Amino acid sequence: MSDELKVKMEQLEHENKVVRLAAQQWEHLQQVYRQSIERLQLVERELSFSQERMSRALFGGDLAWWDWDYNTGQIFFNENRARLLGYKVNELPQTYGEIVRMIHPDDYESTMAKLQLHLSGAQPNYEAEFRLQSKSGEWRWFFDKGKIVEKDILGKPVRIAGVLIDIHDRKNIENELIVARDTAVAESRAKSNFLASMSHEIYTPMAGVIGMADILKQSKLSQEQEEYLNVIVKSANNLMSILNDIIEFSKLESGKMEFHEKPFSIHQVVEEVTGSFAEKAQEKGIEILSFQDPNIPVEVVGDPSD
Repeated sequence: MSDELKVKMEQLEHENKVVRLAAQQWEHLQQVYRQSIERLQLVERELSFSQERMSRALFGGDLAWWDWDYNTGQIFFNENRARLLGYKVNELPQTYGEIVRMIHPDDYESTMAKLQLHLSGAQPNYEAEFRLQSKSGEWRWFFDKGKIVEKDILGKPVRIAGVLIDIHDRKNIENELIVARDTAVAESRAKSNFLASMSHEIYTPMAGVIGMADILKQSKLSQEQEEYLNVIVKSANNLMSILNDIIEFSKLESGKMEFHEKPFSIHQVVEEVTGSFAEKAQEKGIEILSFQDPNIPVEVVGDPSD
């Protein structure tokens, strides 16, 4: 075999090896490609499932997501936002300027102030409750919450994203409770004022009755007259006690109760309270006794009458 033929055969053998190696590499690349395609399809299916699950959750919870391009002013949102307001998706405005004009005039300034606090970095999140006008013209309450999710190299906001939640039913219940509370407070205040007024009106003539009865007791009376007079004085004192309780109660309800600090004997107060129940207890055959700890100071500071 000539040297020339031998060289050509070696070249062919080398080229054959290169071709076989390339074929093997190509087969490996095809296998890697097929595996990559399969993984990509799996990821796409999982992503589709996750998106579907998220959409169901947002729909079930009456939530609408939004994504605001701060530089262009364009706002992207899902179909829930349109549904909550009674619009079709293509009917809703998609720019910041148009959307904020849908906010109720009474809620506009407070909402913008809260948004600016977040954009300026003063607040970590943006949260606001406001009314938006639906397609039917009804003003519906929503809770809006968002956060800056992207900034430029200077730290300025680029994208802000968040959710819009329907709270209309909750706000209606809150407003009904507020009205009911205010009505109850007004009625209670009117009742307290009426009781206080009537008590004072009765208090003056009753004091006169008791005073005249005390004067009458100093005159000469028969035993029967004295018994009648004692009944009058007892009944008048009981009524005065009731009037005093009503007056004190009305002061408590109206927040006008005043306390006066001064030294007084706690022992004397206990004796007076015990004595005030002694007569009623005696009528029922009950004996009332009081015990005072000797370690209690002779005088304390407080309001002995209240």
